[in-house]
Amino acid sequence: MELEFETRTTDYLRQSIEGVCRQEQTLEVIVPDASPDAARVVYCGAQAVVRSRECRSGAIELTGGIQAGAVYLTEADGAPRALTAWLPFTLRLEHPAAKDDTQILMDCRVLAADARLVNSRKILFRAEVGAQIMGFAADRIELPLLKQTPPELQLRCRNYPLPLPAETAEKRFLVSDELTLPSGQPMPETILCVSTVPEITERRIVGSKAVFKGSAEIRILYQATDGSICAVSQTFPFSQYCQLAGDYDEEQLRLCMAVTSCDAELPTEGGTMAVSAGLLAQCLVTKTVTLPFCEDAFATHGTLQAEWKEFTFDCQLDRQVQQLALRDTLRGEPLRSVIDSAVFVDFPRTEPVEQGVRVTVPVNVRVLGLDAEGMMQGLSGAARAETELPAECGAVCRASAALRPEGSASPSGDGAELRAALTLNAGFFAQQTLRTLSAGTIDPPAEPEARRPSLVIRAGLDGGPVWDVAKQYGTSVAAICAANGLSGEEIEAGGMLLIPM
Repeated sequence: MELEFETRTTDYLRQSIEGVCRQEQTLEVIVPDASPDAARVVYCGAQAVVRSRECRSGAIELTGGIQAGAVYLTEADGAPRALTAWLPFTLRLEHPAAKDDTQILMDCRVLAADARLVNSRKILFRAEVGAQIMGFAADRIELPLLKQTPPELQLRCRNYPLPLPAETAEKRFLVSDELTLPSGQPMPETILCVSTVPEITERRIVGSKAVFKGSAEIRILYQATDGSICAVSQTFPFSQYCQLAGDYDEEQLRLCMAVTSCDAELPTEGGTMAVSAGLLAQCLVTKTVTLPFCEDAFATHGTLQAEWKEFTFDCQLDRQVQQLALRDTLRGEPLRSVIDSAVFVDFPRTEPVEQGVRVTVPVNVRVLGLDAEGMMQGLSGAARAETELPAECGAVCRASAALRPEGSASPSGDGAELRAALTLNAGFFAQQTLRTLSAGTIDPPAEPEARRPSLVIRAGLDGGPVWDVAKQYGTSVAAICAANGLSGEEIEAGGMLLIPM
């Protein structure tokens, strides 16, 4: 007798790409003719802006630029001057799984930035830009299921809840408003650098919409009409939604943010500046799908000739979110006051430890301030945030870290003290291989079965699943449980078992 099957199909997204690409960009900029010779560079700020992304066969490309600004002091009188630069970049991640229809989520940022003198009339900007990229390919699970179960066929089946990526979607939007200068702060003459730190504070799925709220802190460094260097910042809230293709209920929603523009206009007489930040919200919906697998089978009469099909899944075991506090001292010239600071967050690094995974987030920091004599000074240094997360043995950790807006730097006797906060998002994954019955026949006995006892008594068992005993004696789990009054499917060690044949 041949077993008849039907196929249950489940569409999902398989993560086919995971990688980080980074690139160093340099650009020499001439000091304007109207400016005196440069003596030294004291500060550099930078913001990565993504213009386009494209997935081709074998590679993913991101294009954009780095908006950079430097503060230098002149040889003549030590007065500060501002210089800006645009450093275009093309990031390329080569991967054999990249196809034209690969769906991409990316996090692009400046990892480090500085500027230095080439000579008194030329300044070299240098910035490292990087992107953390995930790629997803449409896939389908075709699971064979028995149409009917013959009475002599015994099946051990189990339902597995599998969190599987269901779809990606994105929403481009603009945060724009007017930023008011604090009372008494001098008016800008030249905008040196504009940067933004987006943060998602709420996220949920409502039917076919991914709804999210958050804020964008826009920070502006500028040279004032009196020649001084000043900084101003303001946080602007936003509330958006992204249209999804499917309808969901209580599913996981992950968001990756990218900056597509960051601009500010010189203020009017009223002291307000028009500012804007273009943001790209990239959504990943993960849906838990319960799939039935027939893990084992045998026939109580005759012989089962079975075929099995294996499925391998990259399953999410856990997801943890932590807020990391970063505190460090940048040693150098003691500062009387801090004008501005820039924190460039690198991508997390993971390593296994005894109880889980250690996650380290490297950070590059630059601080601009005034010393006790009122001279402008720049400090720079490297720091890191670190934590250990519990994880199952063999689990792979995929982590991302984002800077939160509330960071600051303050003067200290050794230079400057940095305080910053990071949001760490860590997912733990493991490959799981499951098999299920996919085809088979039940062959009748070659000869009439010899007369056998109707009941077997077994004593001194070591325990274990009832299924193993039923399979050994060619009977059913239900019959053994009924004969022995068992409520579960495990045998107690050392007892006596009645086995109906």
